[in-house]
Amino acid sequence: MIIISTKKENNFNAGHKAPEDILNICNQLDDIKEHSFLVKKEDNFLQKVLVNLDKIKMFKKLSKINENFIIQYPFSYQDAVNRSMINFMKKQKVVLVIHDIVGLRDKDQATLAKELNILRLAEVIIAHNEKMKKFLIDNGIKESKIYVLDLFDYICDGELQVDRNRVTNIEEAKVVYAGNLSKEKSPFLHQLEENKMKFNIDVFGVGIDEDINKNILFKGKLHPEELPNKLTGNLGLVWDGCFDESDENVTFKNYTKFNNPHKLSCYMAAGLPVIVWEKAAIADFVKKNNIGYTISNIYDINNLDLADYEIKLKNALEIKEKVRNGYFTKTVMKEIIKDIDSIER
Repeated sequence: MIIISTKKENNFNAGHKAPEDILNICNQLDDIKEHSFLVKKEDNFLQKVLVNLDKIKMFKKLSKINENFIIQYPFSYQDAVNRSMINFMKKQKVVLVIHDIVGLRDKDQATLAKELNILRLAEVIIAHNEKMKKFLIDNGIKESKIYVLDLFDYICDGELQVDRNRVTNIEEAKVVYAGNLSKEKSPFLHQLEENKMKFNIDVFGVGIDEDINKNILFKGKLHPEELPNKLTGNLGLVWDGCFDESDENVTFKNYTKFNNPHKLSCYMAAGLPVIVWEKAAIADFVKKNNIGYTISNIYDINNLDLADYEIKLKNALEIKEKVRNGYFTKTVMKEIIKDIDSIER
């Protein structure tokens, strides 16, 4: 099986951490080889056009090889490249690893329809979780071709540089939030009133570069590779949108009903128990593995009972070892490798 990767000219993988981690984990498996697509400079319109033409040529070349392929989806946002990928998928057995379903995230039905047509062509689809799997089945994709990842792995070097304190009440606990801190992506941070908060939040990331209020403290920006080892605090917060459920059917918060935010994987790599929205798809994973708490409103944090925190911490530290070593990706890939040759086109 061949995994198609996209790499920058400096030999670092393009894109974000999750695709890079999946590529690196697959390279550890004997049955998977890598075909690298080298992306040269894309500083202007002409260079971008040339890169897209090279991608189209790559699919034509690979379509002549008798092999099974892994493509991380979305591979491209350009229609011409996607058309070439569709023709390729009609000829070859392809495993699609879903990172985002853009039309679902943006509630754009036209884009979603195009994406579903691509997904239907795959021999195998790796969905984030059971909720995403159900969405795909409800939209005409055969259940037999859908495998579930459960959790994105998070590869990082080094050891934790912080000790997780055992806490018994929220007043002494420290909540951590890492990611896009802007008003557009994380409006709840800018909505919270300090006089209503019994807890503090340390925030790491981009979008602001100062404290929001005396209970929300900006701790700077860290590279994704080093972030888990340096995350202070006791509880990692996974949240999108407003502080309550008033926007539960709007893009960002609605999308969490189907996807696995990479933020959860980061917190697991840090050995941090988590706080998540009770209607988010990942709430099932959190409950099943007893690694955190579910809430419907950020102010619900005020009333969390942390009597069992030590148990959740122990469970989170066990998952830490799994995500740092690629357990979830390896598990699903080994299952697919075993099955794919028996799948008829």
